[in-house]
Amino acid sequence: MRTDLPKTKKLTVFAMLLATGTVLNYLEAMIPVFNILPGAKLGIANVVTMLAMVWFGPFYALSLGILRSALVGLMSGAVTMLIYGGAGTVLSVGAMWMFLKLFKDKITMAGISMLGAFFFNVGQIAVAAAVIHNMQMFRYLPVLTLVSTVSGLLTGIVAKRISEKQMMGE
Repeated sequence: MRTDLPKTKKLTVFAMLLATGTVLNYLEAMIPVFNILPGAKLGIANVVTMLAMVWFGPFYALSLGILRSALVGLMSGAVTMLIYGGAGTVLSVGAMWMFLKLFKDKITMAGISMLGAFFFNVGQIAVAAAVIHNMQMFRYLPVLTLVSTVSGLLTGIVAKRISEKQMMGE
């Protein structure tokens, strides 16, 4: 975690991560392959959440995820996305931070990312189950878990590569 950065630089990097994540999220919604499975997506925008977590900590990652959900929801006209994305983000960031603290030297960034993707899905399904008053929504979790395992792995690999390059000054 980077605690040595001046506040202005940290805020600037955060704003760039937010803008990048918002654009990636918006572009990802245009990929028609993932419209087949409701709620399934590559999760490429989550790379920026992972970077915020690693570089600045859970508060920044949580703030970034919630703000990104709000911005994408407003841009797409689906304001309810804030509720679904917000719940997913809270669970995801909380789980990633807990596992980072508990297993710091024993878990990879890809592993953290896969856990985050899984808990994001749990949050979204929990909101959907509450909205429609049907716990049967959780039967869809195994399907989303298959997709999120792959997407979380890829997201974690990309985030690690970017983070390593940034540390080397490339």
